[in-house]
Amino acid sequence: NCSHWEAVIFLGLLALGLELLQRSPIRHRRHWSAVFASAVVFAMFHSAVWPSPLPLFVLGLGLGWLAVWTRGFFCPALLHAFFNAVSTLYLLIYGSA
Repeated sequence: NCSHWEAVIFLGLLALGLELLQRSPIRHRRHWSAVFASAVVFAMFHSAVWPSPLPLFVLGLGLGWLAVWTRGFFCPALLHAFFNAVSTLYLLIYGSA
């Protein structure tokens, strides 16, 4: 199980690398292909700790969009930490189903 910062750094570098590898003349299309690919990897990395990777894929899309929109990784990392905190509180209060 990797730490949160390792995941954030890896996914951030993956998204940037995928965007640089794209050769589309339309910048918008490059962003979304990189966001989509990093969301798939994000869901795969986190699938062991959640019953379904689909909600985490959607979260990955949101985090990727936020990274593109803010042109940085601070806001997505903060949102990821908030999501983890809410999930942890939920499990502490209600148990694990």
